[in-house]
Amino acid sequence: MDIGSPKFKLKLKRALLLSAGWSIAAGYIFVLQFTTLLIEFSRNAPVEFNFIGGLILTVVEVFIAGLLPAVFEVFYFTDRFRNKSFGYAVLMKTLFYTFGLSILTALVSIAEYYFLNEHFNSTFYDNSFGVFLTFFKWAPVFLISTFVMQVSDKFGHGVLWKFLLGKYHIPKVETRIFMFLDLKSSTSIAEALGHIKYFELINDFFYDVTDAIIETHGEIYQYVGDEIVISWTLKNGTNDENCLNCFFDITDVIRKLSEKYESKYGLVPSFKAGMHYGEVTVGEIGVMKRDIVFSGDVLNTTARIQELCNKYKVKLILSKDLLELLKVDNTFLIKELGQMNLRGRSAPVILYSVRKERF
Repeated sequence: MDIGSPKFKLKLKRALLLSAGWSIAAGYIFVLQFTTLLIEFSRNAPVEFNFIGGLILTVVEVFIAGLLPAVFEVFYFTDRFRNKSFGYAVLMKTLFYTFGLSILTALVSIAEYYFLNEHFNSTFYDNSFGVFLTFFKWAPVFLISTFVMQVSDKFGHGVLWKFLLGKYHIPKVETRIFMFLDLKSSTSIAEALGHIKYFELINDFFYDVTDAIIETHGEIYQYVGDEIVISWTLKNGTNDENCLNCFFDITDVIRKLSEKYESKYGLVPSFKAGMHYGEVTVGEIGVMKRDIVFSGDVLNTTARIQELCNKYKVKLILSKDLLELLKVDNTFLIKELGQMNLRGRSAPVILYSVRKERF
């Protein structure tokens, strides 16, 4: 993975946040332990202890020590649990990290006892039951952190934090680019493969194309059957023609994985897409199940544009409005399809097909 890529930066950011969360938890445990010791020793003799220094040292130590397992979690462990249930992933990760920390604590205590001829002396492990205390103190921390990470993955990148921060608690108007990307011949493929096998095909396809979406700064808004709705802010979508490159990067990914799909499903999935941009209203909606929803004519228009791909036998169509925003170079082959009256829209739209020579 390229260390300068958006995917790497996203994963590194998550690892840093995870390590920071563990550091905050360590600081909280430190305060609780200090309070307990203060109460205990105040009955006998005053305690001389640098509270602020100890707290800072503890937080920094845990942050640095926690980076390695945090990087392991984000860059390796998460993908290994992709096909496991939510509860199973949370439980196994919690046990793995808790037992790992407990074993490390025991090894450090034994090493210091035998090689330094003294008991391990620290804020966290201050008696012979340090290993057991470590387990019971840190198990809830790892449980909460892995739970939050899993929930974040279920909501989608950044969505959980938008809920927590209340970014869209009050509806806002934003200008966004949308792409509706849909698998072709889905009905006939589903009949040939059967519903279960077809579902596995869709799941593999969505998983395989996610990196291309992340690399082009796209956000997965919705999965609708065999369709992905991808969104960009105006800045992210137009920068380096990210929204266009996303489609062709996805095409490239599926082409490289064609042998895998042929061997597993007997076919290589093909797809089509429509793109448009405009103003949408963004806000939280729902009672029993809350979601962040985009609302506006641009979504209906984009869906209608995507439907025209079969009629014109092309893979990608976008509106003139969007094309004029992009600095399209000669690597893209543009063809005007003409002015169209789209269903559900009064004003006509001028549309273009876009392709690349290598595709």
